[in-house]
Amino acid sequence: MYAQNGGGLCSQLNGLVCNGTEYFGSKNEVEGRCSRDVEMLRLIGQYLCDKGLNSAYAQLSKESGVSLEHDDATELRHATLEGRWNDV
Repeated sequence: MYAQNGGGLCSQLNGLVCNGTEYFGSKNEVEGRCSRDVEMLRLIGQYLCDKGLNSAYAQLSKESGVSLEHDDATELRHATLEGRWNDV
């Protein structure tokens, strides 16, 4: 499956396949931010991407440090798609 919005910045949405590029690294998520805030920012980011507002999402992600998807989910998906079954 591929992201319906085509790729680019918003190609990693809740387990959908990305195009192999790394635009999101939640490694820089702001420490101390409560989980509710992080989830709210992810929902807003997903909405922006769904509406094609990629630059607005990029700015939100840059300022908040929050990505749409956790690093572990991204790594699991990449390992599965690349057939690295020992890593899955």
